Amino acid sequence: MLEEILCLYPKLGRKIVKILNLKFPRREQKYIKRYLCAQQNHEDITKLPPNTGFIRDIQLGNLILLKELDYICHVHNLKYWLVAGTLLGAIRHKGFIPWDDDIDTGMIREEYEKLLQIFDSTCRNKDIFLDYVRSRHNPCMYWYKIKHRKIPFLFIDIFPFDFYHSQLNLKEQACLNEKIVQIREDLDKNKALFKLTSQELYQYIKNLTDNTIREHKVININEKPDVFWSIDFAHILKKWVFSYENIFPLKEVEFEGYKFNTVSDPEMFLKSQYGNYLNYPDKIEFAHCKRVIIPKKEQNELYQFIKEYI
Repeated sequence: MLEEILCLYPKLGRKIVKILNLKFPRREQKYIKRYLCAQQNHEDITKLPPNTGFIRDIQLGNLILLKELDYICHVHNLKYWLVAGTLLGAIRHKGFIPWDDDIDTGMIREEYEKLLQIFDSTCRNKDIFLDYVRSRHNPCMYWYKIKHRKIPFLFIDIFPFDFYHSQLNLKEQACLNEKIVQIREDLDKNKALFKLTSQELYQYIKNLTDNTIREHKVININEKPDVFWSIDFAHILKKWVFSYENIFPLKEVEFEGYKFNTVSDPEMFLKSQYGNYLNYPDKIEFAHCKRVIIPKKEQNELYQFIKEYI
């Protein structure tokens, strides 16, 4: 509502901003212009400098959350891995994509569920917490976020992955991929699910996965079954199904000067999601912070958080 007022009445908006001591990260668009210029000049995308504005502070804050996730998983012998834009940034930039402002990770569902049980008791900072979230735009999407109680614009997404019940050849993978896409599309259209509580929705999706995708067949990990990106989240990427060897064993990759887990074959993973991942994207923009208004108090909390840990 406040942003709408500011857009409709800019003079009044300037007074409100001054009185409430707010900041617009969208002013960071000057950094986007820098990267757009690099794109037009065909600069090597792997040599782009990191962001140095407010978005960089958000990146560093999220990096602290990732280090805490890594610590907790190490203590409890749980496996997580970098996915999506965070994996792309690790391989292409050895850190954040300069215009990225969040972190994406994945876990096998059984360990994903265990993480919720042990997170609070193991986390070293009482302000960092893990909780389920539900999309405002699509109430049938439901996944974990690691967040900070005093800095609400920091977060890590954790997406569940499931084991299929067997190994598949490429043709069978393609068929399963189409089946999962259709199931996810049907979920998005089922408005009756919007009325479910979050826990009811999670259980519904988990049962749907067992009944329709895994078909309640026994999963033998020793046979290295395929892995699929769970239907809890309607990602925009094309590939949902992966061979076991594409994911495991996990390996370490450099990200912002630290080592974090990622999939066994990150190049395959990225090619399947983005095609030529060394090309510039069609659109360069901040994904989450482009229309967020940040109160001064939260900015100061972020700066103190970074100062304490980095």
